[in-house]
Amino acid sequence: MMLPTIKTPEYELTLPISKEVVTYRPFLVREEKMFMMLKEGTDQNHILNNMKKIVSQCIVNGPDVNKISYNDFEFLFLNMRIRSIGEELDIHIKCSKCEKPTPVSVSLEDVVVKVKEGDTNQKKIMINDDVGVICSPMKMQHVGDALVSAERDPITAVIHFIDSVFTKDQVYKFDEVDQKERKAFVDSLSMKVVTEIIEFVDGLPAAEADIKYTCASCGHADTYNVKGLQNFFM
Repeated sequence: MMLPTIKTPEYELTLPISKEVVTYRPFLVREEKMFMMLKEGTDQNHILNNMKKIVSQCIVNGPDVNKISYNDFEFLFLNMRIRSIGEELDIHIKCSKCEKPTPVSVSLEDVVVKVKEGDTNQKKIMINDDVGVICSPMKMQHVGDALVSAERDPITAVIHFIDSVFTKDQVYKFDEVDQKERKAFVDSLSMKVVTEIIEFVDGLPAAEADIKYTCASCGHADTYNVKGLQNFFM
């Protein structure tokens, strides 16, 4: 006797930055087993690669995970999580007054990726009168390298947010240039330009929610901004 086949529901989602439509299914038991193992891990690259693998398995129709931005990946992951195991997430927040931890429940339905209307999420930065760069959100395929770069030299990590270099006559796609040449280019930038790139990166949309809480220890009431995938991967 054969057991009945369980039909898995499918959902559609429009990614906030690329505007691409993704059809996906919820996490199943095999993905949840992988998550349980990842929660015990400390190797960020290993965790990241396996999270990409899990999300890829759950995409029924849509773009290659490596080709979407990290910001779109956050949004997609959180929606998969909501459809899979519910919208409530328990976290601990450090009180802004007494600094003791307070347990709070976050509704993932309240988590948003804020994108300004008409924002292309690209920025043109002029290096001098003749040369400039176009910055854009980092693609998932570069996140692992960015983690390594940030540990060694946080400044040179900006290399992963440069989409292209342009002059009056030509445009150079940055990821098509040799790695050594890219590094030399970033090393030649002024700190003023690097600061502009970092400000652009800091201003990119990210998964976030404003959580109101009352400290269990001192009774202090406040609002805490939860931001970034690492705070929702639990």
